[in-house]
Amino acid sequence: MIFWIPSTVTQPLHLWANLKSYTPLHCQESDWNGTFYPDFELLLEKQLGITCLSIEIDGSTIEQCIDTIYRHALKDKATTLKYIHTQKESRRELFLNQLESNGKIDIGLYDCGNLLSLLDEEVLLCFRLNGSVPDYLTFWLDYTAKRAKIKPLLLTNERTRFLGRLKGVEKVTLPDLTRCEILSTSLRSLKSLTGQTIERVDLEDLLSMSNSLEKFLHLIQLRAVRGTLTKIE
Repeated sequence: MIFWIPSTVTQPLHLWANLKSYTPLHCQESDWNGTFYPDFELLLEKQLGITCLSIEIDGSTIEQCIDTIYRHALKDKATTLKYIHTQKESRRELFLNQLESNGKIDIGLYDCGNLLSLLDEEVLLCFRLNGSVPDYLTFWLDYTAKRAKIKPLLLTNERTRFLGRLKGVEKVTLPDLTRCEILSTSLRSLKSLTGQTIERVDLEDLLSMSNSLEKFLHLIQLRAVRGTLTKIE
């Protein structure tokens, strides 16, 4: 996939990322700030210098949250055994049996906070709240923050319901990209990523046809797939 986001989008997050205190942050996705792409989390990790886990939550569904944290924290059998041996005897035996039978253990959401506490690093948890804000989310974050070093970033969109459940969470507006930023960054990125280019006037036409950054990037990718970009000599 051909994709890029100018770093100006993440600049408002730098001060927050450097805070020593636990401060959840709420940001709104928009058609022109690039946060809708999964690659946004990769940019955050690179720009902020912190491990970033992308977690999608739709309403009360928590499986993806558990799976993501499980895969990151329990990367191998040795780490899993280390966690198991922090448990009380009855649960320890249950987990050992599960590990032997299934190759993994069956944990719940609040176990995830304990898993993160075992890590020797701070983790940015980037939640994409696609359907609604779960009623348990802020309580779970508070619980986890008492045990682990986390920075929660909560991304919502125009369809996200129950935003009132984020009451008290600091909100920052990420800047929409300007037309000039989009054009100049696109030209540089195309050359870097594909070894090809496109006339600026053609790029301006594609941008005029687009009602979002996602649509604009899709049109460029179609041009690349169809071989209608210009090869750099």
